[in-house]
Amino acid sequence: MNILCIGDIHFGKLNNDDYVYECLRKHFIEYAKKNKVDLIVICGDSYDCRVMVDSTANINFNKFISDCISTGATIIVIEGTESH
Repeated sequence: MNILCIGDIHFGKLNNDDYVYECLRKHFIEYAKKNKVDLIVICGDSYDCRVMVDSTANINFNKFISDCISTGATIIVIEGTESH
C-alpha cells in the first residue's frame, strides 16, 4: 500500500493561497497520480487561522481536496490545532 502524507499546509498565512495550491497540484497531486497512491493523509493545520467560507484559503483547500479525490486514493483529513 502506497501512503502519502502532508501536513501544516496553512492556507491563509501569507496571502499566497493560489501559489500554494498550484505548488500542491503540480508536485503533490502529480506525484500521487504517478505513483498510484492508495491513501492520502492530510495531517492537520490545513488553515493558518479561521477563514470565511468564500475566502481564497477555503476555495483553494477545497480544490486541493477535489484534486486528492481525483487521484482515486482514499483521503483522511486529521483535525489540526483547535484555534485554526
